[in-house]
Amino acid sequence: MDTLRVFVLYIFLSLVLLFNGGRVVDAQSVVIPTNSILKGVEQYADSSNKCLFDFFIKGPLELNGAGILTQCSVTIPGLSCLAHEVYFNNTHYGIRGSFQFDSNVVPYTNIQFGVTKTSDVLTYQSSLVNPDGTPFSYTCEAMPTIANLLVLKDLVPNLNAQFYQSNYFSGTFNIASTLTRPLYYDFLCQSTDYQCVFQYIDVHTLAFTINYIDDFKNLDSGNVVIENPASSSITIRNSLDTAQATVSFDNGFTEFKIPQLWGYYFKTTLSTAGQFPPLNLFLEPLFGSSVRDLTFFVRAASTIPKLINPDGTTTSVLKTIDIGPTSNLILSSTIDPQENFLNIEFETNSRFSIPPQFSDSPPYYTSYPFGLTSYDGYKRHYRFPKIYDTSLSVVSCSVGVPDVYGTTFIVTSTTNDQVPPTLDSLDLILLNETHSVLRIGASDDVSGVFLITVDIISQDLTKRHTGELTKNHLVSGTKLSGVYESIVPFKKSFTTTVAIYDYAATSTQYDDVTLNFRFGIDLTQSSSYQLSDVTELYFTPNNPDVTSNAVDVVFYCNISQTQLQREEYTSVSLMLILSLNNIFNVFGTYNQTAGLYQFPFTLPVSTTPGNFRYGLVINNQYGIESSVLISKFGNKANLNIVNTGIIDVSPPIVAQVTQASTLESPLTWHLLFEDISPIKKVIVGISSEYDMQGKNFTLDPQNQNSFQATLTYEIDPAKCRPMKYWISYIYTEDVLGNIGESVRYSNTNFHPFFKFDYSNADVISLTSAYCTVNILESDPPQLLALTIATTTNASIQNVQAQVNFQVTDGTMVSEDHLPVCYFTDIDNQVLSAVAAIVNNVAGVVNYKCDFIFPFAFGPKALLSIYGLSDIYFNYIGFSTLDLKAISPSFNPVYTVASTISEVVIESTSSLEEALDVFYIYGRGFKQGSTVVQLQMDTSLGSSSIDLTPNITTGSVLVLYNIPQSLEYRVKVTETISQKSSLVLILKGPLPTDSSSSTSLSSSASSESQSSQSSSSNPTNTPVTPTPIVTQTPTPPTCKSDCGASLGYGVCKNTACVCNSPHSGLDCLSTIAKSSIEPNTHKPSVNVTFDTRTSSSGGNPTNTKSTQFSSFIALTSINELENGGDTIVSKHVFNNDKWISIESNSDDDPNVKTTHFKYIIDNSLNTTILSTVQVFSQAKTITFGKQKLEMNPSTVKFTFNITAYPFAKSTNTLQLIMSASLLSDQEVGCSYQEFIQDETDSQYLKIQIDQVALFGRFIGFGIIDGREDTITNSAVDETGTKQTSKSQQTFIGLNVRYFKQYALLDPDFSVLIDTKSASDQENSICTSEPSSSKLTSAQIAGIVVGGVVFLFIIAAVTIYVLSKKTYNPTILKLRKLTKR
Repeated sequence: MDTLRVFVLYIFLSLVLLFNGGRVVDAQSVVIPTNSILKGVEQYADSSNKCLFDFFIKGPLELNGAGILTQCSVTIPGLSCLAHEVYFNNTHYGIRGSFQFDSNVVPYTNIQFGVTKTSDVLTYQSSLVNPDGTPFSYTCEAMPTIANLLVLKDLVPNLNAQFYQSNYFSGTFNIASTLTRPLYYDFLCQSTDYQCVFQYIDVHTLAFTINYIDDFKNLDSGNVVIENPASSSITIRNSLDTAQATVSFDNGFTEFKIPQLWGYYFKTTLSTAGQFPPLNLFLEPLFGSSVRDLTFFVRAASTIPKLINPDGTTTSVLKTIDIGPTSNLILSSTIDPQENFLNIEFETNSRFSIPPQFSDSPPYYTSYPFGLTSYDGYKRHYRFPKIYDTSLSVVSCSVGVPDVYGTTFIVTSTTNDQVPPTLDSLDLILLNETHSVLRIGASDDVSGVFLITVDIISQDLTKRHTGELTKNHLVSGTKLSGVYESIVPFKKSFTTTVAIYDYAATSTQYDDVTLNFRFGIDLTQSSSYQLSDVTELYFTPNNPDVTSNAVDVVFYCNISQTQLQREEYTSVSLMLILSLNNIFNVFGTYNQTAGLYQFPFTLPVSTTPGNFRYGLVINNQYGIESSVLISKFGNKANLNIVNTGIIDVSPPIVAQVTQASTLESPLTWHLLFEDISPIKKVIVGISSEYDMQGKNFTLDPQNQNSFQATLTYEIDPAKCRPMKYWISYIYTEDVLGNIGESVRYSNTNFHPFFKFDYSNADVISLTSAYCTVNILESDPPQLLALTIATTTNASIQNVQAQVNFQVTDGTMVSEDHLPVCYFTDIDNQVLSAVAAIVNNVAGVVNYKCDFIFPFAFGPKALLSIYGLSDIYFNYIGFSTLDLKAISPSFNPVYTVASTISEVVIESTSSLEEALDVFYIYGRGFKQGSTVVQLQMDTSLGSSSIDLTPNITTGSVLVLYNIPQSLEYRVKVTETISQKSSLVLILKGPLPTDSSSSTSLSSSASSESQSSQSSSSNPTNTPVTPTPIVTQTPTPPTCKSDCGASLGYGVCKNTACVCNSPHSGLDCLSTIAKSSIEPNTHKPSVNVTFDTRTSSSGGNPTNTKSTQFSSFIALTSINELENGGDTIVSKHVFNNDKWISIESNSDDDPNVKTTHFKYIIDNSLNTTILSTVQVFSQAKTITFGKQKLEMNPSTVKFTFNITAYPFAKSTNTLQLIMSASLLSDQEVGCSYQEFIQDETDSQYLKIQIDQVALFGRFIGFGIIDGREDTITNSAVDETGTKQTSKSQQTFIGLNVRYFKQYALLDPDFSVLIDTKSASDQENSICTSEPSSSKLTSAQIAGIVVGGVVFLFIIAAVTIYVLSKKTYNPTILKLRKLTKR
């Protein structure tokens, strides 16, 4: 961690270069050890009494523009130097090399290091110093004679809570106490049956692991011989002497494909609770009643599984595992030389992915209908564009299906770019205790910089993963020469490697030594070397019992360092390995009181018992394994999970699938779901040969462990086509939060449908005997017209465009299949928009797709349109090349204007939660010329101040000690260009008492703000309040200005009236396009709504969809005694008893209307009449005396309740409604609240991240023909669930006694909120990524009582953020700043 301060050392030492006869005198060079075993401790000499010391030496040397270094030399007898690699510039040199010392009891000191230049063939000498400035010295001590070098301390099986490596054993040796240094020679395990790895913990402790090889033959009769040339060999008995249980494999195993491996699912029973016998497989526990009764998952290929018996013999188990299965994808392409893109073509029935170029970041997983151009029975044909640079002559392309296939295509190069890009600068700016902004300058002469990769330790202790910087991270300059920024989880001490690629596919790699020489970053060191700095660590508790509940655990550790190192240089993170697919990092914060770093986390309930595997990562070095830490610190470093109950880390699985077709219902399946824990939720997707979109069915398992479901896919005999149907998607979740997802033929890991993924057990053939219409027309829809036009909206700063196209068909275009428009840019980022129907006139359907382009998208964008179908499932999609071929008038190429000069606020931290530090994330910020303007609204009036940020980077602003206010209007201005961001409105903290109202209006001058050091921690420094002009408070008419200043709406009678397309309580949201289809069998609708977010973990370039499912239902009717809480009678609705009603009054072509009724079996046969209306165009309707505006994509439910047999006239009728919201993302926050506003209405808000389900409960209804007051209240029902990704609540609508009927009016909206759930006080949050995700066509069934208005709305400012694909670390950092 000291190497970064090498340049500071040079300045501190005030090195003066004096040339005297070609020699540099009084100069100093810094020695940094490389490949050292222990920090600050040299090794013993070898058998020839020589010590080898590897180093990197850096020092000053004026080359005067000529000459290079060729060699190094030293003048002390008994010391020689060998240079391996030489680095130099005009002022300094660097040499990676090695010294060889003769053994000597006297230390080598005052070493003069010489380097030679070719220009004058003279030697230039300098004195060697350590990184801290002290003189460098070295003692080469001969190895003493030791009789008993090693004594075995322990040998334990490597069975941790996450996976069983039962053929691995770890142990510790005590090294002879007379030794004071590490040995020069490595320890060796001379055996044909074992592989051994050794690692020094300290001078007197050696850790090791032994593992059996697959071809174990017991040739050594169980003896493990450990050798070192410095001593005689040591023989220990191997782990077969450990007491072992006998294992049996119950009921065989299930083998399934997870290309390019095989998956195995099997149950085991141990005879005792002893050691699991050695088995050469990587066992992942799934579930069991105890450690003696576990079901495992294994993935492997080309292996012969063997159990090793105590007598040394082996027993083959399971089966010989063959070479892994493959998908055999064939890629082809057509070239468009005019627009420089390939039309990639292939066939697959799997979901496909597009891996990123030049990095190991997660691939972009496509969703229906991207790329799908046609069906050929069971085969699906895909075509999509891939843009290439004009400097390329060979274009690489890879597709995962799920195993990855790649090929190259020859194209004609029209520009010459042979010179690789260069790294021009590298800098780090501290943000807080855990994160920094990494600034990288890079340039390329012709094609421009395409990608910068920075290696970061994130998901593997022994391997760095590439964080990516692309044009989305460009904060200044151009792709030919620019500066890029990304937020990284380390501070000034870090090690990494950097690679820079241009669009011509040439690259330059920079290793840690090069980066150390040029920019002073740390060199990579071994975990033993790092371990020397770890002085203390422990868990509390260290034996957590997860039998019944999740347990909060805190890990503490201490690092040997100075205060400056702790504050500015050192970063420590804890890598938690819950399973191979659930690895996340907790970033350490320093506890001043305890003098230790602390890392809080939670262990899930029913986790597998045993030793928990984790790792400690210091300064982005390779992680230190928990087994190594245990070797040094003993049991206090061991987190031993206790679980005496069930073990469950597995999602519910599909145990059985059978066809249950009848003549009336030919598409019916019986499915059996099983889990050792209660099952919470199941989603089943059905697709067919000619309808890949299909339908999703959400099932309620009612917390059963074994859930039998009968699923019927209802079809119209007059609109069906003979074809095969099958299960294409499965989602399962249990009450513990274990989630599984299966996409047919596309799985690479354990999944709930593993038993049937490649079988035909669920495939049902729908025949012509059921489909009554003979389909004579087989042509798909035709595209008649296509235009792309730029649109404008002053409320957002992004470039916007609208795609309009016209479609017809020989029969009828299916309005159930909405097409999707896609734009692809030069980085092959993909942006999508679901088409909306403008009108349908005489069979010609006009569609539009509205796009808001993320910043930096483009400049060239290629349009594709997929997902068109007629009512008989004749399908077609159009790639860019297909669109060009239809008509010369079709131009599917769009140029996105540059927004690089815009000043934009993308997101901020919460001022409602904390004022001591305020983060603003965005673009267009410049050091020295960026000002943050705050307008503060308090109970005493308003004031405005301009603040100079304490920290300014191109993408982040940090301000300390924000004055307190009830509300803030935030704007960022760049004073040189005079460009400003849009105004962002944020809530402030609520006052704690009446005396605080004075302080609410206090403001800090910009001078006091900027006077704080940019590297100092936020403090509550007192500031002198500046006087403000106060006004006499007047009661507000609305809670906000309804966006009046922006033209969004106006305030009328305490409520906001919004101008289309704006909507919401404060008019700061806009209506988003969504697919809403009424159910034909019960009063419900199917809603598809998703957002675009950046991918989890690292520095993103890809985007992925986040799907949200919302379920709102009228669940029951309660009669309450005297309007209280005592239930007199209760009726729970049965959705199967709703009856569809035909009506002749539904003549509005812009409103889809369906009618239903439900009869309650009581003395009056109380009937609920329901009307469901879906509005495609804006329309004004009347409820009571109120006029209500129905926006496009709005659904209204009306429930009319006839006479009810009240027990007495003082009782009330309470309708219970259930409302829930579910996200498919593991990482996020959720919360809910029930609000009373200034009117008589109440509001329910359920929110996950920035998506909110918003319910308005108007305080009146039509009771017996008259408007009358009703009350609405939150109801505590059993089974209510709240997690970070799902929220559920129950609301009671309370109606007084009536004789004839009651008509009620709640409404609901799905919004993108301007304030994230993470900013709410009582939010429920998770902070690490998970691999689970839902499909792109999540269906939300919405069943509501009364009059329900469902708006799918997106707040413009945050909608822009959610569509971005290039800064997800912001969201992580916002969570971290609150800890």
